[in-house]
Formats: sequence, C-alpha cells, structure tokens
Amino acid sequence: MRKIILAFIIIILCFGCTNKRTANNESTVMGNEIIQNVNILSENKMLFVAPLEGLNLRSEPSVTSERIKLLPQHTGLTILERSETQELINNYLNYWYKVNTGEEIGWVFGEYLTEHILINYIRLTNCTLTTEYQVPNIINIIFGINDDEAPFEPIQNNNIQFIWGGFQILLRKDVDLNNDISLVAKNSKHYFSRKLDLQPIKRYNFNNEEEIIGYYENVTFENKFWLSDGNNWELQVLSNNETLIYYELPDSSISFLLFDNLDETPFISNNLRSLKLYQEYTLRSINDNSELIVIYYNDPYDRIEYDTYKPILYLIPNKINSQNYFDIGISWNDDSLKGMYYFGIYKINDLPTREETYPLFDSVQLQ
Repeated sequence: MRKIILAFIIIILCFGCTNKRTANNESTVMGNEIIQNVNILSENKMLFVAPLEGLNLRSEPSVTSERIKLLPQHTGLTILERSETQELINNYLNYWYKVNTGEEIGWVFGEYLTEHILINYIRLTNCTLTTEYQVPNIINIIFGINDDEAPFEPIQNNNIQFIWGGFQILLRKDVDLNNDISLVAKNSKHYFSRKLDLQPIKRYNFNNEEEIIGYYENVTFENKFWLSDGNNWELQVLSNNETLIYYELPDSSISFLLFDNLDETPFISNNLRSLKLYQEYTLRSINDNSELIVIYYNDPYDRIEYDTYKPILYLIPNKINSQNYFDIGISWNDDSLKGMYYFGIYKINDLPTREETYPLFDSVQLQ
C-alpha cells in the first residue's frame, strides 16, 4: 500500500494552490496507483483517474486503439469488466478495465486508477499549483562526499578552501594560539563573527615522531541570500586586530533553503536534509531566479528506478515585490509519502527539456 499511495501525492488539498489543466497520455506517469489483487474487485465498483495529466479512454484494451477522450484527474469510473490477461506498459504490469464514465464507455489501463481520492496529504501555502509546464526526470549520481579531512601536507600559507556545507580554515603552525582568533563575515548590511576552535594537524616524521604541521577548523557557512547587499561577502580571519586571511565570497551560492526554525546567522545551517511527517516547513527562494518550483520525488524502494527523481508538483510562488525572496509553506501528512524529494528552482524560459544526470546534493529525505 505504501507504493500505491506514494505516487499519488499530486492529488492534493492545496491551501493557496489551484490546479489549472490536465495532460494527455498514458506514457507520462505523474501519479499512479497499482491496483493490487484486482481480481477481487467486483463489477460496478467505483475507481478514480489518478494521473495529474489525466488518462486516455480508449475503444479497445490497447494503446494503439482509438482514443475516445482524455479523462481528467479525479474522474469517477464504474468498472464493467476486466481484460483476461495483463499487459506490460511502461514497465507496469496490469489489466485493462472497461469502464462507464456516465457519458461514454471505453477501456483504461488499470495502473493509472486509484480506489481513493487522496486529499490533504501534502499541504502547501503561498503558491499556485499549475500543470502548464512539464520537465523531464532527473537521474541522481550517488556518491559520497568526504572533503573535510585535514590536509596531509604542511600548511605553507594561511588559506580558506571550500568544503561541502562551508569551508575549511587552514593556518600555519606558527600562528599564535594565545590570541583570540575569530572568523568575520560582513557586507554593507551585516556583520557576523565567531571564535575559531582550531585543531592541530599532525603527522609523523621520518624519526617516527609526531609533529604539528598546521592548524585547521571546518566552519559551517550558509550563504543566506536574503542577507545579501548585492555584493560579495567579505571573509576575514583575525588574530586580535591582525588579518590572517581575507577572502571575498560570492553571495549567490544557493538558490533555496528548506527549514523549520530559522537562524539568521550564516554560521548556522538551516537547510534541512531530513524531514518529519506532520511538521510545517518553509521553502525560501530568491525572487529573481524562481518563477517555477518543481517538486521531484524518488522512491528509494523502487528497484528499477531507484536513482530517478520524477517531477510530481509544479508550483508558481506568490511573490511580494518588496522582498528579494519568497516563502512557500509545506508539510507532509501521511506515512505513505516517505521517500526522497528534490526542489528544482527554474525560470520559465530556462526549463530543462531532456533527462539529465547529475548529483542532487540538496535532496531531502522524508522519514
């Protein structure tokens, strides 16, 4: 039942979101519910069209037969009979069903039918749900990230290098640890500072003696775009009043954040990687770059397409012109929705047109 409901998260009671239109074929799966044990379904049972794009009603139980019409999502269908054998379509094995729509009689493929109209499973605010656009799947390249280890070579120059989720401060071994050493991030609007807790970088020399070759600390840094003044962040490592490191950081490293409780400082990470059911979250994104938000879903238990993220929701944010960002409220309210999610942030004229493969570092897991 888990997989049955999961693909139907698009059938939503959306607070502040409205559905505009349906699409047109069996081959694009935006939502599907496998009718398990269909042989026990009795005639005259009511089922519903599941896909957001709608479902083709055909004259015969075949994808090559005449299309009578496109049935919109949520259309109620009365079952008249079932095909004798199952057919494999788009890697889904299921029966065809002869149905009565109340106006026409025809055949539909059972993979795209559901026994329930699921509502209020995903709750959204401050957006408009649309089906005016379509984007292809994303194939995720899965690999580990291990870039935060201390260097093996002596630190020749004080430096900052980027790691996942922040950067690594590297100082030479002759740094005076008796001084207060701090990291400052500032622009014309904001000034943030934190004290560094430097750790020694050690190695053994040819005499098998341990020696210190420098100091380091891995620092979380979240480039919160609403704190931007339009220019680069200035980063400084200070020892008392002496500048050990100066670096300018571009202010557009991230395009969105998903959080529950917000901390406004860049040295605290708010972007969540793990989510819980029945909890309210906020998706915050930059106004200028975000005309369409696409929510992708990945079922980690799908053995065939375990690395595929499929678009399931298309959202147009309700923006406030006086702000350089907007917030969309979102919560998941049923155990069946667990899995991996990714948020694609797009401009309308720059939507992807073909399936691409790349690592989705910002995917989140609903547990």
